[in-house]
Amino acid sequence: MFRCAVARSVFVTTLAALLLAACGPLPIALPEEFQDPPAIVETGATPVVPLGVTTENPCPSLYAQPCADGTGCLPANGTVISDGPPFRAPTFSWTYVCNPDGYHFELQCSDPARCADPVLSEDLTAYDPSIYGPARSFDPGITLQPGYYRWWVKAFQSGLFSSPSGSVSSYGFYVGNLCDGVGDLVAPVLVDPWNDAQINTGVTAPKVRFSWKLPDDPFAACLPDDFNGQVSEDPTFTVKVQNIVTLPGLVNSGESEYELFRCVTYYWRVRGMLNEEGGPWSETRSFRLLPSGGGTCPPVTVMPKVNLTCRVGPSPAYAKIAFLSAGEVHPADGINAAGTHIRLADLFCYVPKELVDLGPEEVIPGVDLVKLLSVVPDPPLPTATPTKEPPSLTCSANLPSAVCIANGWTYNYQLKSCNCP
Repeated sequence: MFRCAVARSVFVTTLAALLLAACGPLPIALPEEFQDPPAIVETGATPVVPLGVTTENPCPSLYAQPCADGTGCLPANGTVISDGPPFRAPTFSWTYVCNPDGYHFELQCSDPARCADPVLSEDLTAYDPSIYGPARSFDPGITLQPGYYRWWVKAFQSGLFSSPSGSVSSYGFYVGNLCDGVGDLVAPVLVDPWNDAQINTGVTAPKVRFSWKLPDDPFAACLPDDFNGQVSEDPTFTVKVQNIVTLPGLVNSGESEYELFRCVTYYWRVRGMLNEEGGPWSETRSFRLLPSGGGTCPPVTVMPKVNLTCRVGPSPAYAKIAFLSAGEVHPADGINAAGTHIRLADLFCYVPKELVDLGPEEVIPGVDLVKLLSVVPDPPLPTATPTKEPPSLTCSANLPSAVCIANGWTYNYQLKSCNCP
């Protein structure tokens, strides 16, 4: 869990001391009050941050990012407001390294069809400039519809309203009640990366960032308490599966657990969780990382070791499409789920993997070329075999009889050749 820390302000001027004596002490929050809230919180549990400090620390002309150390902005990412309906908006609070003239506050809803976008857009300047800086907490005093919201603040001063030089980080939270059971969970909607995405990254050993959301229309009737995402080289997610790593809370983004290979086809999906039980999976999407030097991933090629029959499916029960001579080169676009047969991109038929060589070897040094092939399904049903074939078609005389039989061919011992049926 991340911990939030807010710097205490110390009143050092005589004027401040007199005012405190006359009006009573301002509430001073203890350090533990600024820790990140748990994943599930009730409205009103967000700590109240004291008003701004004295004007002894004015801001320079360039503006810092609120909560610049990554902590202190509340409600934190992944917070769930679940004390309704009606759902009262939380009190928003943040830290800042200096004392600006004011802040601009934005609250946006992920679905403009259900709520105004932005929900709030306000300038916060209600303060006495001779004593205090602008407020660093804000209670909008409104109710919110169930949904996902993002908020941020920007500092401004000296008439430079909402300075474009000021950097911001937005924070997201959910509004809605938790589901009563796993059966109430809905499948998340994947956002990024898109299906068949080709991702450019200059990082030597890259990880990939993923994002998703709950359906907007209609918004999920209830909320999970966590999300679980998976990445795999196999679309069935049965081998080489890694998790999508997320921060604490109900966050809707994360990154791959391990570094990924370039030009390898990966698949990813996400589901909602409740009490460590999973709901329905989202759709499955695929993506690839492009070479670090730019350009596209070169195609994998297939060169038969022997004369072959190329079929619609991976067994002799499927129709024959083409007859390939040993040494021919064809582009490959996929491999079946069992990993036994490769599909040719130009002929759209399958050949046994064990009887072909893959190339070119220099595509990605150290990476198995099979990883660069997409997993493609077999046809659902065999089709009729053509009645006419080239009469001179023969396989290699050096092909072992065991291989011939395994691939549905008849081995002729007298002619020392393997004849296709």
